[in-house]
Amino acid sequence: MAGMRAFLYFFLSVAALTETPAFSQDRPVYAGYTWKACEQDRFRGATLPFDKSGKFLPECAPDTLYHWKKHDYLERDLKQVNDSTLLPIPVGQLFTWRTPIGSYTYGEVSIRIKLRDGVKFIYQDQNTRGCASAVAKNGPNIVLAVSLSSIVRYSEYILCSDAPVHSWSYGTEEHLQEMEKEIQYIEAHKPGEFDLFHDDSGMHIPWNGGSGFKTNATRSSLDEKVNQMKKFVADQAGQIFFAKDVRQERMDHFLTKTPGYFNPYSTNAPSPKP
Repeated sequence: MAGMRAFLYFFLSVAALTETPAFSQDRPVYAGYTWKACEQDRFRGATLPFDKSGKFLPECAPDTLYHWKKHDYLERDLKQVNDSTLLPIPVGQLFTWRTPIGSYTYGEVSIRIKLRDGVKFIYQDQNTRGCASAVAKNGPNIVLAVSLSSIVRYSEYILCSDAPVHSWSYGTEEHLQEMEKEIQYIEAHKPGEFDLFHDDSGMHIPWNGGSGFKTNATRSSLDEKVNQMKKFVADQAGQIFFAKDVRQERMDHFLTKTPGYFNPYSTNAPSPKP
């Protein structure tokens, strides 16, 4: 373990100098977190940070979420970012997923959201999900963790404001690498070995049997989205936005407490000095 930490420290140090980290091909596990351990059938088989009794499991709580939206909406939101608004949430709630491609059918461009430490997660089901009462009771620094009774292993996360947001980004090389790693992992594994995602037919995957993507149409549609991300990266059009009261280091946006098959960078590994 000490050797791996030293190896990862080298990568992080290089990343700090070059700004864009090169992801390791390994899948390190730190702080007791593994993707599968948090996806066991103790709470509808979903990657929600709660057990069947409703007890919160902090080691399973994501610190990074992803949201897909239309280009026009992104352009609108970028115009609204200012000293008092970090991440615009025009309708008062933002539906997110915990994997890069999980909700790709909902938009044309993906944004990556890093959460602050100390965010409160609140469980809701499909009949109770909504921000108004949750914010009134708990304040704005919350994330709603939602399951659907009709779909086993389904989970989504709702932001009610930008209060829980440490930073957010779009069009970065690191985000593109996460997307590509997730696609490669799905193609090489069977259902149950990766998190659910939503395909073009409106079905929540995984399906019964087989491995990889269900249809060529699904993969073709996804490739279009990835190619758009590649264009952002090639044009250096991406940006990272940080909250005013956090350290504004690029690497801080990409480090995670819950390393998985698409993002292996752990906050438990030594990080470069500011």
